[in-house]
Amino acid sequence: MPLILKLVGYYVDNKHYEIKYPFSGFVNANLLHELFKVRGISEDNINQIKLITESEFMNNLDKCYPVNDVEGRVIFIFTSNTVLRQQLYDIFIKEDLTNSQTLEIQQNIPEIKPEPEICQPLTQIINPDIIPILTPEIINNINIKTVSLFYDPDFKKLIDIYIHRPELFSTLAKYVQHGTVIEESLEPVKTIEMLSETELQQYIFLCDQIKNLGINLPDNVIITKLLKFSGHLNLTVRSLLCESI
Repeated sequence: MPLILKLVGYYVDNKHYEIKYPFSGFVNANLLHELFKVRGISEDNINQIKLITESEFMNNLDKCYPVNDVEGRVIFIFTSNTVLRQQLYDIFIKEDLTNSQTLEIQQNIPEIKPEPEICQPLTQIINPDIIPILTPEIINNINIKTVSLFYDPDFKKLIDIYIHRPELFSTLAKYVQHGTVIEESLEPVKTIEMLSETELQQYIFLCDQIKNLGINLPDNVIITKLLKFSGHLNLTVRSLLCESI
């Protein structure tokens, strides 16, 4: 069976592109990187290409995967860099690889519909107020801590947000509070290998949107969580934030 490289995320007239390459042996990310380098992808851009095979991100550059008559291999190629994506498209369409064949497969792209508002935050139970006695010593100690806080750049950012966009705090509170999700309201949970090529592209796109928030978790962790919530961005971010705290 051949080694098949499938370009994910670039469509022209709703068509999807792949390269079928007769190959027997072992393939790893380093080998594919070299393949793209000799076809014009710069060293700086090569690490922006994501490689996925059998629901696994090929982050270990030296890990080898077998390709033979019994065990073929499909590798998905994706990047969120639009310029680099165009370069990959040009390679898939215009390059004449030895014994390779470029195929066009009709693909329907699902419309990503906006999700409804996430659940309202849980009501906080406030204990009865306890009025402290503010002695000069207590006030002095509090002031020392407060002055130190005023020099914290993150605290300054929060003050700026409070002044100019105070509504964001209410939105943030909804993301960092636990809530109950009715499991029956979700579709049956899929695994990455169960996704179609179009679905995989959609979940990689959603994963990148979450990582843009500064949530630095492995792609497979984020996508697995997205699958649990059927691609619901709000519920996924809520769950990831609550687990990380």
